[in-house]
Amino acid sequence: MIAKSELSMNGTSYHQIDVKASLIELKSIFGEPETWFDKSYYNFSCEVVTIDADGNSLKEPFTLYDYKEPFAPLADEMFEWHIGTLEKNVAERVKLEIENKLSEIRNR
Repeated sequence: MIAKSELSMNGTSYHQIDVKASLIELKSIFGEPETWFDKSYYNFSCEVVTIDADGNSLKEPFTLYDYKEPFAPLADEMFEWHIGTLEKNVAERVKLEIENKLSEIRNR
C-alpha cells in the first residue's frame, strides 16, 4: 500500500523504473501533487511512502515525477512518470502497487 509522506526524500534516485499514468489517475491515487515553478528539474512531484496492510509506514519513501520535461503533462495525457526510491527493489514493488491501483481505477 502507499500513502502521502512527511518523510525526507533525500537520497531517493531513479533506478530506470517508470509507471505510465495520466496526471488525473495519479491525483486519484495520491491527491494533489507538488507543483514546481522551477521547471529545470520537474513540473509535478508526489512524495509518498509504502505502508503495510495495517497502515503502518514501512519507511520506504519514494517520489513520482516528470523529470526535465519542457512542459507539464496534460491532465489526461498518458505519461511515463519516474519513480525515485532509495533502493531498486522498492521501486519495483512501488510500480506493481501503482499498476494495481491504476487497474482498479481503469476498470470502474
